[in-house]
Amino acid sequence: MDKQRIEGIKKLEQKVRVLEGWLATDIPHRLSDDGNRLEDSRKGGFQLEWYPKSVSGLRGWNGSKNNPATVAKYDIPKNTTAHTTYKAISQATRERIEGTCKLPSLFARLKEKEKIQYDNGHLSKTQNFNSQLALVKKNHEAIAHEMIALRLENDTLNEDVQVKERQMIGLKLQHKTEIEWRNRLAKQQQHQVMELEGQSHHLRQQLNELMEKTGIYPEEPTPQTNIIQLKQDD
Repeated sequence: MDKQRIEGIKKLEQKVRVLEGWLATDIPHRLSDDGNRLEDSRKGGFQLEWYPKSVSGLRGWNGSKNNPATVAKYDIPKNTTAHTTYKAISQATRERIEGTCKLPSLFARLKEKEKIQYDNGHLSKTQNFNSQLALVKKNHEAIAHEMIALRLENDTLNEDVQVKERQMIGLKLQHKTEIEWRNRLAKQQQHQVMELEGQSHHLRQQLNELMEKTGIYPEEPTPQTNIIQLKQDD
C-alpha cells in the first residue's frame, strides 16, 4: 500500500475517532461568531454541530460545514477521503463505521445521540439517564466488537508470519543443501584434475625415458596439422 493511501486511511480513522468522542460526551453546539450557542427554532433548544450521516458524508467531511473553532478543537481533518481509500480500510474499521447485523452503524448512534441531546430539556432525568445508558452500552459493544475483529486479524497475520517463516527456513535449508552439493562437486572436480595432472606428469616422464633410450624425439606440432611427427637422430 502506497504512502498516500496509508495517510488517507489515518485521516479517515481520525474522523471516526472524533465522532466516537462526541458519542462518548456530547455533539458540540454550533456557536455564533461571538461564541454563543445558536438556538434551534425548529426543534427547540440549541443547534448542534454538523456531522456526517452516511459513508459518503463521512468521506466528504472536511470541517467546512463546522465552526472553525470546533475544527481546531477536535482536529477534524480538512481532507476528503477517496472512494478507493475507503475501500482499503480494514474490516474492523468498516464494521466500526457501517455496523453489523447486531451493531448499529456509527451514523445511527450519532442520530440517537442527537435525539437524546435535543430531548434532554424535555425528558425527565430518569428517562434521559436511561437513554444515555442505552447509548453507552451500544458504544461499548462497538468497541468490544472492534477489539474482537482486530484480535482475529492479528491471529490471521500471525499465521501468515508463521507460514512465511516456515517457507524461509525451507528455502535456507534448500540453499544450504545446494551450496554443500556444489562444494562437494568442486572438490571432486579438483581431485580429478589433480589425478589427471599426475597421470600427465607420469606419462611425460615415461616419454622422456623412452626418447632417451631410443634416440627418437618428436617434433613440435605444426600449426596446420597439430600432429606430432617422430624423427630419428642421425
